[in-house]
Amino acid sequence: QDGRKEGNLHPRASSIPERADILVTDWFDHTVLGMNLIPSLEVASSRLLKQGVRVVPQRIKVKSTLMELRISQISGFDLSYLNSYRWHPSHEKLNLNRELNQGAERYLKLSDFFEAAEIDLQARCDAFVNRSADDMKSELPEWEYEEQIMVEAVTDGTVNAVGFWMDITFDENNSLSTWDELSDSGASMDQAVHYLDELPVTKSQIVDLTVLYNKFQLLFASTSPQNKPRHACIPSWHYDMLLDSQRNDAYERAITNAIESRRAFGEKDVTVLDVGAGTGLLSMLAVRGGADRVVSVEMSQHMCDVGEECVVMNGYADKILFLNRDARRMDVVRKPDGTPPDMEKKADILIYEVFDSGLIGEGALHLVASARQKLLQPEATLVPSSARVFCIPISIRKDHVKGFDFQHLNRYNWRPDYVG
Repeated sequence: QDGRKEGNLHPRASSIPERADILVTDWFDHTVLGMNLIPSLEVASSRLLKQGVRVVPQRIKVKSTLMELRISQISGFDLSYLNSYRWHPSHEKLNLNRELNQGAERYLKLSDFFEAAEIDLQARCDAFVNRSADDMKSELPEWEYEEQIMVEAVTDGTVNAVGFWMDITFDENNSLSTWDELSDSGASMDQAVHYLDELPVTKSQIVDLTVLYNKFQLLFASTSPQNKPRHACIPSWHYDMLLDSQRNDAYERAITNAIESRRAFGEKDVTVLDVGAGTGLLSMLAVRGGADRVVSVEMSQHMCDVGEECVVMNGYADKILFLNRDARRMDVVRKPDGTPPDMEKKADILIYEVFDSGLIGEGALHLVASARQKLLQPEATLVPSSARVFCIPISIRKDHVKGFDFQHLNRYNWRPDYVG
């Protein structure tokens, strides 16, 4: 917009020839306000928009549901201790349909859908059109919206999350929801989850929930103060792996068969090396399958602590040793400076689950080669012993959208590696 800088007689160059009549935005993400939608609208209103501007979309309604996203028994082991690490410092991006359809016993909706907040973008722009920069700097309360909502539980459970999404209103006749409970078709935006301290509820119990938002974020809080100290969280894909019963069962069969085979050939003392041990599930499967001892190696200090906690609480601390190490730098020999070896003896069996969607992207080949060289007996058994990658040619191209030609975008649809 035309104007003069303070102390300068020369006008600034105009960004656009005149103020606009219509503002169109899709400046949303799963957190609703996390991309600075409101500050951007206010700046645009004061500098770029006419009085009476039409905003598209006009309103956002935040829809929500109380949820339980918890695990308990996995392959016969109590892994409920991991629920204390199911947390996120802001809002976790999740596909609610995928989460609720995993078949987990404690992945539940605990309430009907309810409206948590409404953000009127049209009114926001109307209020800021032609306002000066000084007016925009006026003090606002920390939370410009704070509302207490009474939500009824529809089944027994433990509330530890609020799932939420957006109903976006464009005009009187057009709207869009970012979650369809019955279908994922056409969805371009995932939903979000805000984690709370665990709250056991019974059917028909009323849960007091506070919803707050300001220019930059939207938050949920339970009436009872959150008093659990949060210092670390486990990425959601760890929970997805634990809930993959087909994977867990296949590993258990293979591990048990490998141990029994070693015994059949006269091995009296079977040592297992678990690389990328994570939560310790595969290590515990090895002990249950008959291993005398397991050395569990995990690079992440935090995950090493988590895995050790699961092992201790399930009663396997005397047979499973967790090490916060990079397996490629481990050895079974004493160092020249007198440092003791990482392992007392070479392992008879190697367990590893360090695969990505393309099999070797997380360094599986490097880990196996290094372990064979320094940490495994000459005839050690590998679990898994081999893998096969299947490929098929496909076409993922843009053509025409709403009558416009977008084929030129296909030249940018590439990556130096693969997309998981």
